[in-house]
Parts: sequence; C-alpha cells; structure tokens
Amino acid sequence: MGTFALNRTNLREGVIWITPADDDHKEVVQEMAADYVRMGCAEVKKMEAPQTNPNHGNNKRILVVGGGISGMTAAIEAAKTGYDVLLVEKTGSLGGMAAKLAKRVPFREPFSDPVDTGIAGLIKQIEADKHIKVILNSTISKTSGAPGQFSVDISTESGSTATENVGGIIMASGFTPYDANKLPHLGFGKSKDVVDQVGLELLAKARTVPRSSARPMAKRSRAWCSSSAPASVPTRKASCRTAPATAATPRSSRPCTSRTRTRISTRW
Repeated sequence: MGTFALNRTNLREGVIWITPADDDHKEVVQEMAADYVRMGCAEVKKMEAPQTNPNHGNNKRILVVGGGISGMTAAIEAAKTGYDVLLVEKTGSLGGMAAKLAKRVPFREPFSDPVDTGIAGLIKQIEADKHIKVILNSTISKTSGAPGQFSVDISTESGSTATENVGGIIMASGFTPYDANKLPHLGFGKSKDVVDQVGLELLAKARTVPRSSARPMAKRSRAWCSSSAPASVPTRKASCRTAPATAATPRSSRPCTSRTRTRISTRW
C-alpha cells in the first residue's frame, strides 16, 4: 500500500462563516473557496513523508500482569489476534478474586439468576492456547525501555529473576479487599456472625452458614413507615410524606418517601 498525503482545507470557518450570506457576495465566496482549495493542493505537493524513529522497537509480544478474570480475558483476546502473550500471576493459580466468588451477576438475558463465574472455562482456554505462556508465583520487579521494546525483570518466589522482552504491557493486577478489621464498631472480629464480602462468598461456595449460637433467630427487623405499617403493628412516631391514597395505590402498599422511618420488630 502506497503513502498518501492528506491536507484539510477549512472552507466553513475560513470562507462561509466570515462572509455575508447574500446574493451580492456569492461570487466572492466562490473565489475565496477556490483560493483555499488551491492553497491546500499546493501544501500537499510540498509535503514529505515523516521519517520513523530508527530506534523504535517492533516487539510484538504482550505482557499481561495479573491472572484474574481481566488479565485472562486480555490474554485470550490478544492471542486471538495473533500476538504472543506472557501472562504473569503472583499467586500459585489463575483466577484472582473472581475464583473466590460463588456466582456472578448475570451479564446477558434473562438476567434472572446469578450465573457461573466462567473462571474454569477461561483457565482451560489459557492452558490450551499455544500463544500464551503462563508464569505463576512471580512478580514484576523492574521495567525499562519504551513501547515496542520493553525489558521486564520477573522475580519468582524462590528468588530467581528472569528478563523478558515485550512490546506492550497490560496491567490487570486486580485489587485488595478492604481490611474489615478497621471496622470493629460493626462487629467484625468480635462476632463470628459478622463477615466481609470475601468471607460471605466462601460461605456461599460451601453452601453453609455457621453461627456462633445454636439458638434459632426469633425475630427479624423490617423498616416501616408509620403511615404504611399494618394496623396490628405498633409504631413509633415518624414523619412520612406520601401522595394521597388512591384505589390503584392504597396507602398500605406505597413506599415511604421520607428519610425518617420507623423500625418495628415482628416475629418470623
């Protein structure tokens, strides 16, 4: 494919918008437009193709840092386009945080129930792809160079370091869950019945919810607005701004719009 020169001739701001829109100036507008086009053509004739940087690298290998769902997806998609991929994960297995989830939010119709995380399928694709090389229990200790010619030092848990050359780097190093030990006022660390999101996912995967007390739960708490609570349930005084009740929306079924709600304990 040949080299082409392109120049933009601005007729709108340079001609149309600066001349009166009447019949007396039509000829002037046409002459100005023709002059602009001629100037643009003359500029194209004088153009020269820019010289590329002779020191620019052309390494087509891609480094993906992180073996979670984002890193594996990036590696698979890059390999599909023909690139060789080096996937580095700091732990001993792929999957990242998503591997600890019991299910994931549905991402396609019918959006009715939680779906499988898909981690197992991604790992199989990684292992079967000849364009993807996986390095586990390793971290990136040093990066140097520039796009197209990066030099990366990869350190393993054993202490050894290997240098790899890549052309591009994709950072998919994941995240660290918030330390729930910093929230003692919420009961974390004090009660076995209080867990964080990671702990909840582990319980969901195990399909068990252990409790520190063998006593069954006797009560539950529900937030009621004092104007919509059932007549049989005692309430404390609370303000609630609601629209007038109608046959279509009886007062007992409408949600409370006030910031002030009444908390009522009812039996299971």
